[in-house]
Amino acid sequence: QSFPPVDRFRSCVHQLMFLSRMAGADAAKEDLEMQKVQVDKDVFMQMKAVFDEAPFSHALQTNALDEDAFVQKFTTVFDAGPTRAQLRTWFRRIDVHSKGVVTWDMVSSYLLLEQSGTKAEESAQEINVQSNCPSRH
Repeated sequence: QSFPPVDRFRSCVHQLMFLSRMAGADAAKEDLEMQKVQVDKDVFMQMKAVFDEAPFSHALQTNALDEDAFVQKFTTVFDAGPTRAQLRTWFRRIDVHSKGVVTWDMVSSYLLLEQSGTKAEESAQEINVQSNCPSRH
């Protein structure tokens, strides 16, 4: 059966919209799961130590980890932390330029931005809750 070009185009658009929604739902689920990962001072220092021992990248002029090494090393850092799949997702978010490696500067910047973003969201939610509360007179 041959579809007219317009119908074929609409079908493709609907398929892309569906796939986009599915990908968005998966990303939102992974975001929620990654937010549960607590990076306290001890974990932060252990993460730094992993990068101190990581191989030197001449291209980046600093120590760096590729995705497999990142996942392998950080599964041992977190006690009951993220799964290997979550760590891979985390790596890909940190590796914004898709170089295939991440440095300590990239990881620590990502963590600090995530932390500040979480605090900003909590503050916004608190303000929203307070503004929805009836005032006492």
